[in-house]
Amino acid sequence: MKKILNIYRCNTTNLGDLLSAPYLYFEKLGNKIADIKHFRYQDKADVVIVGGGGLISSQNNKWINWFLEGHGKVKPKQVILWGVGGDQDSIEWFWRVYMTCSKPPVFQRDKVKYKYSQYGPCVSCMHKLFGKHKIKNSKKILGISASKKPLGHSQYFDAHINNEFKSLQEFIDIVNDYEFIVTSCYHPALWSTWLGKKVIVSIDAKHTAKHIFKLYHMAHQPIVCRNNIQLNNKNKLDTLLQQAKTFPTAHEQDRTRTEYIWNQVHHMC
Repeated sequence: MKKILNIYRCNTTNLGDLLSAPYLYFEKLGNKIADIKHFRYQDKADVVIVGGGGLISSQNNKWINWFLEGHGKVKPKQVILWGVGGDQDSIEWFWRVYMTCSKPPVFQRDKVKYKYSQYGPCVSCMHKLFGKHKIKNSKKILGISASKKPLGHSQYFDAHINNEFKSLQEFIDIVNDYEFIVTSCYHPALWSTWLGKKVIVSIDAKHTAKHIFKLYHMAHQPIVCRNNIQLNNKNKLDTLLQQAKTFPTAHEQDRTRTEYIWNQVHHMC
């Protein structure tokens, strides 16, 4: 039986990172895990699953820390990158990963066309809670901020909360009441889309290039607000709301794609 190691951002309170690892949804991948940012795993592994989360990016980020320190320790025969997110610098790292890890399959959550990757949605689409809710939409606008990238308060929001959810059930219970979700956070935008909500992602000067990249390259692209000031201008906000739309088949499409990917890689594990 092959030794499988699952590497992702597990030492965190970020619910999106915690729920994006493929091993949570495919039993064959076991339960051996290591944090990609603080890599301390010492044993050898036959197969390494990297993902999900925004792991392929600049030299100082999580992915490269494992790439430089962990790969040589674990010495896997097979590496699979699954549901990983990148940025504008990813193409350089794809090349290095591709050559160093013996041409691994790369399934990138960003909807971009790179030579060394193909589309692979965040694997949290396999969570059993998706697809079981009944849409309410009893309220209009919910703002969801990242603590480091706040939206700024809008007088037109019905409510405004931080992205500090303790569970997916809590997220669904709160979000399901609203027709529109305005957020600066990746997973709240993604999950809200799967839940049938109209999503607006807000980007301003405080956001890094990496953060902007992931919000601009979602498979089911939300409306983008490029300046938080627009959220306090009723006419401009109304225009954004009119442009926002639902993607009724988004979750089904991403779940089907994820099942297809599993069919492609399960024999490697």
